[in-house]
Amino acid sequence: MTDATDTHLLDDAVWARSLAHDIASQLQGQTIELFYGDPEGRTYKAQLRVTAFNERPPMNDHLRFSLLFLGPQTPQLPSQTYRVRCADQGDFALFISSIGRRTEGFEYEAVVSQNVAKLA
Repeated sequence: MTDATDTHLLDDAVWARSLAHDIASQLQGQTIELFYGDPEGRTYKAQLRVTAFNERPPMNDHLRFSLLFLGPQTPQLPSQTYRVRCADQGDFALFISSIGRRTEGFEYEAVVSQNVAKLA
């Protein structure tokens, strides 16, 4: 597990970790922390609740799945790769896109394709 400080910066250890299918499939209903920065380099943290895990049929030796999140009402985060932290699994680099807005906050999605050969 990557023992990170509360920073939005993506270091080599975070880039090296991907959100594995077996971990992602257990996250529904849990809250993750997402770290983002401003132009001055300050780090902020947002709580995102995992609202759904959607699995797609495997294709060309790749597991395919997506996670849906509900975040706060502000700010609306741009589509980009973020440092995210799962309580039991540490930090990962994850590309997240905003897909809509609800009364409770913004909805986000992460789509993942994982090479099965690399799991062996």
